[in-house]
Amino acid sequence: MAKIGKSMLKRAKVHFRVPLQPHSGESTTSLFIRHTRTCERVQHDLTHLRSLLDKPANAVQAEEVQAGLQMALRLIEMGPTLSECLERQILSTCGKCGGKAFKFSKWVLLHRFSSSLEDTADTQTRQRELYAQNQQRLDVARLVMQLVVLREFQLSKTSSSPSSIKIFVERHCDAKQMGIAGCF
Repeated sequence: MAKIGKSMLKRAKVHFRVPLQPHSGESTTSLFIRHTRTCERVQHDLTHLRSLLDKPANAVQAEEVQAGLQMALRLIEMGPTLSECLERQILSTCGKCGGKAFKFSKWVLLHRFSSSLEDTADTQTRQRELYAQNQQRLDVARLVMQLVVLREFQLSKTSSSPSSIKIFVERHCDAKQMGIAGCF
C-alpha cells in the first residue's frame, strides 16, 4: 500500500509547484488524498465561479457576488502553489469574476440608487448602508482585478513569488474593512 501511495503522490505533486507539507505521521496515501482533494476543491470553486459568470448581471444577488469575490481571493492566494496550468485557469476565471462584480456594482449604483425617490429618514439610512456595501464590493472587485494583473505580470517574468500577492494586499488595502480578513 505504501508503494502505491508513493507512486500516486508523485503524480499528484505534478499539479503543485509547492507541494502540501505532510502532517506528522501522515502516510503517503493520506497526503496523496489531501493533494487530490485540494485540486478537486479548486476545480469545484472554478466551476461555481463560471456558473456565476454565466448569469446576467440583473439576475445575480449581491450576496452571490460577495461570496464569489471571496472565493476568487482565496483561489488567487492558492494559485502560486498549484501548477502553472491550473493557476492560469484561476487567473482567467477570477479576472472575469472581478470584472463582472465591478460591472454589477456599477449597475446597482445606476439602477437602484438613482431610482430611489423616497425621503424618509429610515429609507435614507438604509440607502446609505446599501451604498457603503456597494462601494466595498467595488473595492474588492478592483482588488481582485489588480491581483490578477499583478500575478499575470509575475508569471510573464517567470518569478513566481506567492508572498508578493500577500504583500500587495497588505500595502494597498485594509483587509478587515473590506471583509476579506480570513483570505490571507
